Amino acid sequence: MKIKKEETKIVCEWIFDGKKMHKTSECDRIEWLVNNYLIMVANKDGWEKLYQDPSDQRYWEYTYPDSEMQGGGPQLLTVLSNREAKIKYNL
Repeated sequence: MKIKKEETKIVCEWIFDGKKMHKTSECDRIEWLVNNYLIMVANKDGWEKLYQDPSDQRYWEYTYPDSEMQGGGPQLLTVLSNREAKIKYNL
């Protein structure tokens, strides 16, 4: 599913059911977006990447906010303003 105009954040969550860790559907959505839809603009260090939505030109930052977890933890896509993207990723 593509990104809606009103969306500014897409959060993946890992849920432990007592036996096993499960990913929410937003995790699959984020993976699909970065692999099939969004255009990578910059890769800061492997843990922080900048993408652009081809339909509305918004910048999306792909991060691992719980990077201390195994595998980097769940992913997060967050909108960055043009100014924020230019400063953080030296565009």
